[in-house]
Amino acid sequence: MTRGTSDDLTTIDPKTGVSTIYPQLVAAWEISPDALEYTFHLRESVPFRFGFGEFTVQDFIMTVDQSMSDPIAGCASSLKLFMGFDSMTEMVEAGKMEVIDEYTFKMFLANPQVDVASWWFSIQITGCGNVRSSVQYAKEGDAMFENGPAGTCAYQFVSRTLKETAEFEAVPYGHWRVNPDFETLKITESWWVAFFPGVAILLTVLSFNLLGD
Repeated sequence: MTRGTSDDLTTIDPKTGVSTIYPQLVAAWEISPDALEYTFHLRESVPFRFGFGEFTVQDFIMTVDQSMSDPIAGCASSLKLFMGFDSMTEMVEAGKMEVIDEYTFKMFLANPQVDVASWWFSIQITGCGNVRSSVQYAKEGDAMFENGPAGTCAYQFVSRTLKETAEFEAVPYGHWRVNPDFETLKITESWWVAFFPGVAILLTVLSFNLLGD
């Protein structure tokens, strides 16, 4: 369901999988010859929903920090493998991540990685890298997670009935990536979701990928 409420940093072709990687919130990146340094250029002028500012490096840092500190999310071990730190803030403080400007940052990795943009920032951390607004968090704190994080995708959160449904609606403006075909979207937790959660997740991911990249 995360694909319905947020974009990914990079995305894959639903037909070919990881063999074809497309920029999404990350517009471009460069890799050093030794695969230890990555420079990422974020897409500019991407708004968060509900007026909570535009997506910047600070939002990405906060998102990764929160994901790595949440034991239920299961993100820490995967991200630490190539980051070498328990949070992105620690990387910055140690000089292993350089914030060049609001939309550009450079990472100096603990170990060579040739697939950060494709694997780690798309498949491996789907759910871990779904960006949240630091402006919203500064205003609402942890209540943000109950009210609905203001992501960047073409659907915005409306309401949720625990263990029953989650309802979304198309954003009331031209989305930067794709304008959805449906005005409203309701995801129902039916009996087959309870027994086959993996199938439910797969179908949801595919449905939002098919909206376009």
